[in-house]
Amino acid sequence: MIAERAFCEDINECEISPNTCEQRCINVQGSYYCLCNEGYRLNSDKQTCRDLDECSMIDNLCQYHCVNTLGSYKCICPSGFTIERGRQCQDIDECQVGTHNCHVNDVCVNLHGDFRCYSVQCHQGYEKVANNRCHLSTQWCSEHQNDTNLRCTNDKPMKYVYSFISIPPKIRRPTEIFRIRNSQLNIYQHAEFDLRLINVNASHKNLSQTTVDNFQIKIFSPHNAYLMVLKELSPLQEIELEIQMKIFTNKILNSITIMKVLVYVNQYNFHP
Repeated sequence: MIAERAFCEDINECEISPNTCEQRCINVQGSYYCLCNEGYRLNSDKQTCRDLDECSMIDNLCQYHCVNTLGSYKCICPSGFTIERGRQCQDIDECQVGTHNCHVNDVCVNLHGDFRCYSVQCHQGYEKVANNRCHLSTQWCSEHQNDTNLRCTNDKPMKYVYSFISIPPKIRRPTEIFRIRNSQLNIYQHAEFDLRLINVNASHKNLSQTTVDNFQIKIFSPHNAYLMVLKELSPLQEIELEIQMKIFTNKILNSITIMKVLVYVNQYNFHP
């Protein structure tokens, strides 16, 4: 007589008890093990799963703010921004897309997450050019050439130029925020610059005081210069700076230009 051979058949615990594992059951020969879906981690009981808080586990996962969800997370941006590539915040340029409410003669200034409407008012004797310049009127100068107090001399600025800059509060320092170029000057001419702080409008009064020492004019050629930020600026500020540029020809004053630079320090800090 030939003895019958005995075979052992594996028991699939995953099919017998569907609730053996909370999420995924993997059958193996003679046993099984549990796995969790993406975004979860297996608990010490080797059967149940817990949600992973990716926001607390990974630094700077989102550029602005991370919100944990079951099995995942999502990045959100403040008002005035759109989310791009899942984590980055892109400012909405209201001035460019036309969602602002500025008057046609105003300058629409795009800020990080917002916008401002700025109305340039020219001084007496100046004509408005575009929306951000005031040029000395040749007709006005001609009409007042015999008036000692009003006549146009080299000491009277030829033009006022308004520029608008929006920067984050924790900007890298020192850093250039404004560039002045005089490409039309010749070898017999040079420029001199003077920086003044005109006004600071801060939303929070308990912030560190902004002075002209937060900024610096750095000259890098006889004709050109940078406006630099040297010290940290508190958020939610509107800073009005004035740069006086004097052009000399053979060391004799030729013209003066006043640059009004309005710096808006926004409230948002974004991760890289």
